[in-house]
Amino acid sequence: MPEPAKSTPAATDVIKREIQNWTVGGLLDAASDRHGDRPFLVGSTVTTFHQAAERSRRIAAWLRSHGVKRGDRVAICAANGPEVALIVFAAARLGAVFVVINSQIKAHGFRQIFNQCEPVVAVLDETTAELSAETGMAVTVSLGGQCVGESVPFAALLAAEDPGGNSLPGHRS
Repeated sequence: MPEPAKSTPAATDVIKREIQNWTVGGLLDAASDRHGDRPFLVGSTVTTFHQAAERSRRIAAWLRSHGVKRGDRVAICAANGPEVALIVFAAARLGAVFVVINSQIKAHGFRQIFNQCEPVVAVLDETTAELSAETGMAVTVSLGGQCVGESVPFAALLAAEDPGGNSLPGHRS
């Protein structure tokens, strides 16, 4: 039986670099490199792989600037849509846990889950905006609808400074 081939130091370095990008953000960036301007998310508008990677970095920068860090929770109670996917990618870039709550949930169930997961940021949309009073949070992210208290529109997350690869996990420079 032949002896297995030995790995060279150069080959090992290549493998280590590839494994370092085995994060949700790294996978999105790799897909962006491969598929660039091809459609990735389709809703009322089309978002390309490149746009999704860039937007998820901006959203991650906004989340980080609002206190979200590795291990923190970001609660998302909204109907499925491209914005939700981008927020999930952004949370994952930071090592945060995204807690997706069914948008059909009633206030009592929402309050119970919300209190158990103790999120740093809550994301609601027009189907769940009335639940914002249950969060007790000063600021919520609104994908649509009128939330109680201060509500940050999703567009503000996209306007955040893109760190351009300086310190977000899951991003290759």
